Parts: sequence; structure tokens; C-alpha cells
Amino acid sequence: MLSNFSQFVRQITKFREIRLFRLQNLRYFFEEKYNTEEFEKILKIINENDKDGLKRYIISYKRVGELLRLKTEKGSFSHLDDLIPIMGVKVLEKFYGSMLDKKSLGLGNPIVPSLSIDQISSFERVLSLNVSGNCLSWSLIRRLKDDSVKLEALYYKPFAILQKSHFLVVLSQMTDLAQELPTCDLCVCEEFPSQVPSTNMFSYFLQTTQARSMLLAVLASRPAPPKMISIKTVAIAKTFNTYVGKTMS
Repeated sequence: MLSNFSQFVRQITKFREIRLFRLQNLRYFFEEKYNTEEFEKILKIINENDKDGLKRYIISYKRVGELLRLKTEKGSFSHLDDLIPIMGVKVLEKFYGSMLDKKSLGLGNPIVPSLSIDQISSFERVLSLNVSGNCLSWSLIRRLKDDSVKLEALYYKPFAILQKSHFLVVLSQMTDLAQELPTCDLCVCEEFPSQVPSTNMFSYFLQTTQARSMLLAVLASRPAPPKMISIKTVAIAKTFNTYVGKTMS
């Protein structure tokens, strides 16, 4: 029993020594990765932003809490590598990269076409659309002067498309629906996971895709057309911390 315990202690000690060696070798990993201007920009963002400010970048709610706790205990950070022990290199590469607009929002490429964080922040009125089944739901969010956001509208509208409807009939319906949608600077459409529909669901899938495409085409033909993007469902879930499955980094 004592022999097994001694072996366990030696293994733990060895693991700690290996981890310490790796951290020491990573000490100047990010200092060498970024130039002086990038280095100072990242440190400024980390040290001067609160929870809401940091959540604009690629980092989970849990990591933000850990960062702020460490900053409260030890004060402002002077090295980018100070966060390696609690976050790891991969997480920090995404986090720091998002501050430099080297990636749009992480999660692979959740937004098509890609937009930088600065571009997204420049839009004042954002309309989000969801077309599923025989229902159109939408919301309108407006960015205020103090950079906060206000939900101005949340609505859904049922519509009926009969099976094997002529495409011009569907286009007419979508044109009527588009007239009820408010003007906006940015239009966001949710992109569902790619999957091959079953035989029974193929007609429904085709109908929904056709209706969504026609609605967006009508919006794009407005005198002042909005910028249009699609965002993956999983990105929405992770952004609002409602993702079920593998835990976020």
C-alpha cells in the first residue's frame, strides 16, 4: 500500500515538473509571435475592458470569469503569456487573434461572408430572420449611441405554401412578407447544419429553402439593400451559452 502511494506521489511530481518545463519554454511564446503594436493593443484590451467588453472577442463566459478573477488578484497584466497557465496556447491564439481581426468570430467560419468585429460593430439596425416550415420569425435590434443594444421588435408570421406550388406563387408570397419587414443595415439568416433530408422530408426541405432564398432575394432588391450574412446555428448556441454537447473551451 505504501509502495503504491509512493509511486503515485512520484508520478504527480514528475507530471508537475514536465508541466513547469513546458510553461517555462512557452514564457515568451506570444511576445515573439506579435509585433510591438499588436502586443500593446492586446494588453490594452485585456487590462482596460470589463466582462461585457471582453465578450466581444472569441472567449467563453467561463474564461472571461477566470481572466477577471486573475486580474483582480494580481493586477494588470504585463505579458501576454501570463494567461497560458489558465487558458492554454490554443484558446489564447483565438482570443488574441480576434482582437487583431485575424479571424471573424472563431468556430471555423460561422459567418458567410466573413465580417470583422469592427464591421459588425458599425451596423446600427440588425434584422435576424428564421424561415422554418410555414412560419417566418424575425427580430430587429438597434445599436444605441452608448454602444448598448435595444430589441425593437420580435414577431412571427405564419404563411401557407401548398405542396407543388408554382415558384411564381411562392415568390409572390415572399414579396408580400418582405413588405412587412423593417429596413435594416444588416440582415442575418440562420444557417442550419447540413444534412441530407429523408424521402418524407425532402419536399418540406426544398420548400423551406426555396422560400428563404426568394425572401432574401426580395430584400436584396430594395432601393437601399442591407448587407446579408448567414450564421451557423451552433455559433448562435455557443454565443448565448445554450450549446448542448461538448463543453466550450
